[in-house]
Amino acid sequence: MTRQDRFEHSWAERHDVPVEAITKYRHESREGYRLPDLAAHYRTWCEALDSICFVCTDQPGPGYECKFVELEDGQGKSVQWHWHDRADGLSELRAKP
Repeated sequence: MTRQDRFEHSWAERHDVPVEAITKYRHESREGYRLPDLAAHYRTWCEALDSICFVCTDQPGPGYECKFVELEDGQGKSVQWHWHDRADGLSELRAKP
């Protein structure tokens, strides 16, 4: 199933419409769809899928109790990661795509 297929099934389910109601608006372009509203939702959906989410218990910064919980992809699945000590004394989180 392609990314566009997954988007269409997800959209159809959320809006209680048949998938065919969306597929007829497919367009062979980066935008993906002829309807501007549908194209905008598809772009946002793709950006979310491509993101890496740093999950923690609070906002980082002074006065907050921010604790790292998990690293997830845009679909909420765990991403393989590990902490690495850097030569400058800081630590960094390394993730494998």
